[in-house]
Amino acid sequence: LMRYIGDEFSLISDQGVQMIEFSDQHPDCLMLTFEECSMKKEKTILRIHEFIRACLPIEDRLSAAELDAIVAKTDFDQMQSNERTHGYKVGRIQPFLFHRSGQVKQWRSYMSEGAFHQLCEMVQKKYKDTYRGILSWEY
Repeated sequence: LMRYIGDEFSLISDQGVQMIEFSDQHPDCLMLTFEECSMKKEKTILRIHEFIRACLPIEDRLSAAELDAIVAKTDFDQMQSNERTHGYKVGRIQPFLFHRSGQVKQWRSYMSEGAFHQLCEMVQKKYKDTYRGILSWEY
């Protein structure tokens, strides 16, 4: 089982490193994590606004009302409710909810701390360096 998990995790790690390297080479690419978007929502929205402002004719700053509206529209429960009502289309309508629980650190419910550390040992150094904050049990 661990060999299978290791192979799959290695593939995910390789793909993650490719994304990190792409982002490093392309300043017009903004990498975000689910954790950032969930735990630092307002800061992340402002970061996205600043990023797209460089190439689109939009206001220099978001007003408090605009920021509040974006926060409300991107509320996880709101998006999941909308998905239940209207479905979620990614190429085709999926038979399962795309927006699952929306919980940060949900993996702790399924994995022991020892298994977590064992998986982290399988991750490439560049991936660990980039995501060191969220690749810790205490995060």
